[in-house]
Amino acid sequence: MSLPNGEEILLRQLNRGDAKALRRLYQQERSWLEPWEVTTPGVELAPLGSFPLYRAIKQFNRAARAGRGVVFAICLEEQIIGLVSAAEIMRGGLQSCQLGYWIAEQYAGRGIVPHSVAAVIDWLLLDVGLHRVEIGMVPENLRSRRVVEKLGLRFEGRRLNYIHINGRWQDHDFYAVTVEEASDGIRCRL
Repeated sequence: MSLPNGEEILLRQLNRGDAKALRRLYQQERSWLEPWEVTTPGVELAPLGSFPLYRAIKQFNRAARAGRGVVFAICLEEQIIGLVSAAEIMRGGLQSCQLGYWIAEQYAGRGIVPHSVAAVIDWLLLDVGLHRVEIGMVPENLRSRRVVEKLGLRFEGRRLNYIHINGRWQDHDFYAVTVEEASDGIRCRL
């Protein structure tokens, strides 16, 4: 997809061949990402980039084949610079998922994330057929908040002590969009 500044961004599903590049990126971005990383209570946080990514990517792709989630690499000139993930895809009466995203610090603020997130939301609502997409974030994560505000997602409220992030239980603010609110897609809002 082309951004207004002329940059070409590619979104593609992660593959096992991405493990080394993704590990390097996690290691380079450790201090940028750690404040927002999910942790497990009582388990020491392994440094970003130290865990076996081949196995994680295999699990991501297994979830994608089963229709439970999908992780997209955000690529600039074929280099991975971030991820957008749709997790907890629910069918039946719910037809929804939760979206997460991050980008390398040097690319933040260039419009890449809003365009990437909008493209994935459009795909989920208009092609996959979900009814609802929601995004949750730590209230202090102002960059993530700007993304959902640029996209015009509806604020739904705060869930207290919702997810264990960076070693402690943290509140999350939730934003959502339904297919009725975005029948022409989200990208056209940018």
